[in-house]
Amino acid sequence: QGTAFPTLAGNTVITAHVWGADNRPGPFAELGSLRYGDRFTISAWGQTYTYEVRANENYSPDSLQPLAAETYDWVTLVTCEGFNITSGEYLFRRVVRAVLIAVD
Repeated sequence: QGTAFPTLAGNTVITAHVWGADNRPGPFAELGSLRYGDRFTISAWGQTYTYEVRANENYSPDSLQPLAAETYDWVTLVTCEGFNITSGEYLFRRVVRAVLIAVD
């Protein structure tokens, strides 16, 4: 809530689990492997939106920096990372930022 609607100008934030309740890898299990220049697509309304990764970093769970507004079409993918078995919490948020490069 409060981020841009997907495929519109601004910062669209999409979150997903790194690990599922069924004890299997979640949709963002491999998010940490994305590197600068890697690409992914979002298909919507009969078009394919291609985004190119610009950053892949860890943030504190309390940081709101990855949610910052943008003037161009950006996507920020967020998941948890670094599970602490003692506290039962994740220590970081894995954040991948990508910018729109093509619409087909």
